[in-house]
Amino acid sequence: MDKLKETIKLIGKDIYNLNNSQKNFLSLNKAYSLFPTFAGLQNQTSRLATKNDLEELKRNVEANDTDLKGEGFPYDLKADIGTTYVDTTAKNGAYKWIKKSPGTGWRTWSILAGDTGSVRPNNIQSNLDNAYIELRRINSTVEITFGGLKWGWFGIKRRGSEGYYPQSSDKERNVTILPIGGLPLGFRPTGSKIGIMMNDKGKRYGTWYVGGSTDKNHVRLQFDDPVPTDQDITDIRFTNMTYTTDDPWPENL
Repeated sequence: MDKLKETIKLIGKDIYNLNNSQKNFLSLNKAYSLFPTFAGLQNQTSRLATKNDLEELKRNVEANDTDLKGEGFPYDLKADIGTTYVDTTAKNGAYKWIKKSPGTGWRTWSILAGDTGSVRPNNIQSNLDNAYIELRRINSTVEITFGGLKWGWFGIKRRGSEGYYPQSSDKERNVTILPIGGLPLGFRPTGSKIGIMMNDKGKRYGTWYVGGSTDKNHVRLQFDDPVPTDQDITDIRFTNMTYTTDDPWPENL
């Protein structure tokens, strides 16, 4: 009899524990309240951007874009000052411009992004075989580089030899590298430039000179001593040749 009472007591305790544990579960009404209704879902999805919305946004952005696009230089285009232009062909390395003044013509546009790469004029004079002069324009900055020989040296022929061209202001000491008018349009400095040339050990040979528009757009070397008549000069190095140009972008490279 005592065992029966004990069993009944344990069953009652289990029922009590089961009732208490059910309090931790969601009621049916509470569960429904956590999920949106069908009408609610429709309202939320109506707020998402449709394909037409995205197309309209794209059109608005493009309408507010000041970039013009075309093929070739923008010189003939009429546009507001501050308008930018992109050449989709990147003619001669120039691909972005900005309008700087009213009207048309190359003076009304400035280059924002362009690079001609290295250009070697074919009218070079007095140089040894393989020695070259290179021109490169990045935006409105021009760099001139000499080289072509061993270790990057530049060299000239001995004075009086075939292919040697003295420069008229001092025929014993000055030698022509690019003749009068030989510095191409697009690479000409705003004013004449001068620097130092030396041998491989840094001993001065003389100066290099780039003539601007007021001095006939040419390049020459000016030696302190008369150029030898019995030997070539093969180890010339130069100080930096970098300057600003106001020229239009080169039409031909």
